[in-house]
Amino acid sequence: MTLCLMLWPGNSSVRAQSSNESLAARFRKVTPESRWELIDTIRLGFNAHHTQGLVRVGEDFFLTAVEVKRWPKKYGQMKGKFDRDTGEGIGHLFRFNRDGVLLEDLRLGEGSIYHPGGLDFDGSALWVPVCEYRPYGPSIVYRIEAGKMKAEKAFEFDDALGALAFDKTTHTLLGGNWGSRGLYRWQVAGNGKVENAASPATPNPSFYIDYQDCHDAGEGMLLCSGLRNYAGADFGKPYPMGGLDLISTADLRPVHQLPVTLWAPSGRVMTSNPAWIEVSPHGLLAYFIPDDDEQAILYVYEIKLR
Repeated sequence: MTLCLMLWPGNSSVRAQSSNESLAARFRKVTPESRWELIDTIRLGFNAHHTQGLVRVGEDFFLTAVEVKRWPKKYGQMKGKFDRDTGEGIGHLFRFNRDGVLLEDLRLGEGSIYHPGGLDFDGSALWVPVCEYRPYGPSIVYRIEAGKMKAEKAFEFDDALGALAFDKTTHTLLGGNWGSRGLYRWQVAGNGKVENAASPATPNPSFYIDYQDCHDAGEGMLLCSGLRNYAGADFGKPYPMGGLDLISTADLRPVHQLPVTLWAPSGRVMTSNPAWIEVSPHGLLAYFIPDDDEQAILYVYEIKLR
């Protein structure tokens, strides 16, 4: 099925004209009773590996993914601050169009630092974290001009950054570490340079999901997606719970939380990893890629609010 142009605005300026409301304001109107309508499914025409983060810029999508060559192996006992080795892999930033056709594949990382995470777009460039595939490992943060697909190393950081978001209101870069249990922030200069050290980690006060992908939502807010697995005697296996959190960049606390009870046919919750939410003429559009490898499908939902 091909979507009409009303649902696929060609650029961000067209999208902004569809409503005077910010993404944050529109998302505050969504409740657990809101109806999600699946309006398209697009199979990606390439091996997406282990999908991580998603943004849409104009007509194209940018997807981070990790190609795992060898999964990290748990140690029998802790070795310093680490409970496992680094494994082996390759980091990817894919650019693809709305038909699922791969346009570019940019490799990211160095050596044992190969795991890209959730990314965001600041209006001209993408911010992508790449870390070791283990808690507390080092990270590299890249700034990538969307039209050039050339990675510039912005800075290195001594913690495993799993997601980044860019607050356009305050020109602040925010990041979450492994499981998003700690949240950091950096001030970004007008030239795109990060010149200060990160603030001390702020403990994440929300526990029902771990953030996987976060994006600017306007009004000094970020919209974060994620999941958490819950074990219970009645389930027999971990139960995945997905959700979306609108959080304030001022104090990094959630102001509107929404459980997401949508699952792919594979059984994966829709907010497993990559998610992108945007304003549409009648509500919101939500894009998810919960599955990996050749099974990766872009699911497009509309939430009608008027």
